[in-house]
Amino acid sequence: MRVTTGFLVIATLMASVVTTSAQRSVTSRFIGNYKLIKFESFDDKGTSRPGAYDAGRIMYDGAGQMAAQLMRTNRPKENPTTDTQRVAAYQSYFAYYGGYTVDEAKGMVVHHLQGSTNPSSTGADFIRYYKFSDDGKFLTLSVKNQQGQVTGVLTWERF
Repeated sequence: MRVTTGFLVIATLMASVVTTSAQRSVTSRFIGNYKLIKFESFDDKGTSRPGAYDAGRIMYDGAGQMAAQLMRTNRPKENPTTDTQRVAAYQSYFAYYGGYTVDEAKGMVVHHLQGSTNPSSTGADFIRYYKFSDDGKFLTLSVKNQQGQVTGVLTWERF
């Protein structure tokens, strides 16, 4: 009986190590810096149109932290001096940072926002469904609505 109990304890510990190693391996694929190469939005009928931003960066580090920045490249270059100009500047740039966790079984990465240019996003969890290209050069992050329909796809290139 002691041998069987000892074997079960060892088997359980080994399974835990293998699972943790596999999880670490998937998470390590995220580590790096990426530039936005395409952002598509989809309406409720699945019709595609360009997303709200056409430039951006996203980074993931080995300590479980991330940051993302999205921008419209056609934003005015001059300093905004009126309320209308400040609104336009605010709407043309979005950034956030925080921790991240990967759920390989669900194919998703969750961004845990600790700070954001949109105050109402701070403290939120942004769920993104991920896919890597076979060579690991491209990362695709999809956004889904509550019904599970894809509403946005961001394609990032590692650099």
